[in-house]
Amino acid sequence: MPPPCRLLLASLAGLALVDCGAAVPESDDDPGMDFSAIAVPGAWRLPADVHAAGQRQYVRYDGAPAWNGGANCGSGLGAAARALGDHLRRAFPASVSSYGGFACRPNTADTSRLSVHGTGRAIDVFIPTTGGQADNTRGDPVANWLVANAQRLGVQYLIWDRTQWNASRAGEKASPYGGPHPHHDHIHVEVNLDARPLMACTPHCEAGDVIVDVNCGRGDCNAFGARCVSDGLGTRCVFGACPATGSATVCLNDRTLATCRNGAASAGDCGAFAAWCSSAGRARTEARCVSAFCVASPSERPVAHTGCWIEGGQLLRCDANGGATPSPCPAGQACSMLGGAARCAPRVCPATGEADICVDDRYVAHCYGGSLLRATDCGAGRLCSRAGADAPRCVSTACVANAREAPRAHPVCLPDGRRGQCTAAGTLRDVTACPAGQTCVLSGGVAACAAGAADAGAADAGAADAGAGDVAATDGDGVDPPDDDEDPIPPEDGAAPPADVAAADVGGDTAGSDATALDGGEEDVVVDSGGCGCRAGGGHARGGAAGVALGLAWMAALRQRRRASRR
Repeated sequence: MPPPCRLLLASLAGLALVDCGAAVPESDDDPGMDFSAIAVPGAWRLPADVHAAGQRQYVRYDGAPAWNGGANCGSGLGAAARALGDHLRRAFPASVSSYGGFACRPNTADTSRLSVHGTGRAIDVFIPTTGGQADNTRGDPVANWLVANAQRLGVQYLIWDRTQWNASRAGEKASPYGGPHPHHDHIHVEVNLDARPLMACTPHCEAGDVIVDVNCGRGDCNAFGARCVSDGLGTRCVFGACPATGSATVCLNDRTLATCRNGAASAGDCGAFAAWCSSAGRARTEARCVSAFCVASPSERPVAHTGCWIEGGQLLRCDANGGATPSPCPAGQACSMLGGAARCAPRVCPATGEADICVDDRYVAHCYGGSLLRATDCGAGRLCSRAGADAPRCVSTACVANAREAPRAHPVCLPDGRRGQCTAAGTLRDVTACPAGQTCVLSGGVAACAAGAADAGAADAGAADAGAGDVAATDGDGVDPPDDDEDPIPPEDGAAPPADVAAADVGGDTAGSDATALDGGEEDVVVDSGGCGCRAGGGHARGGAAGVALGLAWMAALRQRRRASRR
């Protein structure tokens, strides 16, 4: 049998001291019990499941020492009592308005002894009243929770709404309280000497990365991009991109670098420094900010090299970690990427700003901050020019004589006898070869294929266009002589050429020929890819090109006749 209990009641403060002890089984609380049940009007009555759980609790009762003039008073609320009060305020914010209770004074029922409030092991948990009576809707859930968890918390005794509960009793632990204060506005709670600042819950992880903290609060680590981890460092949410322990640096995206320390992360913006966040060439947990002037993308592994900086025409020296260090060039020089390798060279770019320029009539170069950052080689047969345009570009040397000549849309004859079309931008398009035995001749602004044009069109075509070249003459002016049995008779002046001459020398300009459209600007020239038949529109009379071809053929026929008559 347990030893008899001695219960001392203090009438004014509503305090109770109990001195008893008995051995009972360890707590096996049912976590599914209902702590929110509302008591019926009258005194606090424990719900059946809470009552059953309370009967399984046992906490030794530790009374207060002798009063001794206050010499045995504590210095304030003990750590266990304060931690319990703090938890009740967090766990029941709608019920608990405040708590307190330390008072260095004798027990009012037995003045020879110190009040438990004077030891720092008792608190009064205040519950708002309703109509001057206990609000069981608010207070009962708090008292029920204390009963069900008494052994874990070290709660030895409590009073609420005219009912007292003693965890050291072997039999029924709840009984009516008949003291002068009904405890309708506060719950009196005492803890014994073994009580420590116990956690209401042991922190742990539950399924789905749910974390349970010391106050039994639950949170979803996943909602913050984290996972729940419980190890030697404790239970905590570990940022998803970080390892659970140790230090690491990881990329959250192409510009954000996270620094990890035991699962916690702080983020920095590489982009604010014109850099990528990159782990290229390293482990994922060894990311760093890499200058965007040293690599083209975050997946590119940085290597030591030299480039051009965007200010002051300086060189930019990149190291193997992607760091960038500007280095000035000597006076009168600036960084240049001409030729593909960065070097200091005589300055050709404006000292500030951004611009596109021509270099040596060969390169279209892009300048920024005094540095020549990139250059495009126009290549053979083209030169860099900005004549007639807002920006430099590569133009064909077949279309302009030099870089100062503004390009225009016009037909051209090339040195190899082919014909083409120059655009207003200076590009050469639609280059076609003349049929065998014919060559390109310029006449009246039209490039036409004709036989024996060396002497007939030399004056017209000799210097008309750069790149047209000399048209080489051949024996017979590029056409076969007539057979001996033919006796071609020259037509009278102004007559049309013979049909056979026109058909043979004009080049087969038929309605069914496969014509290829040219971008000739205002000229709108269409050239038959298989022969020399041409037509011109726009500013030229229709049939002009065909007329030139026929005229050239007619002149060739006359020359043939003259040579035949001289034989």
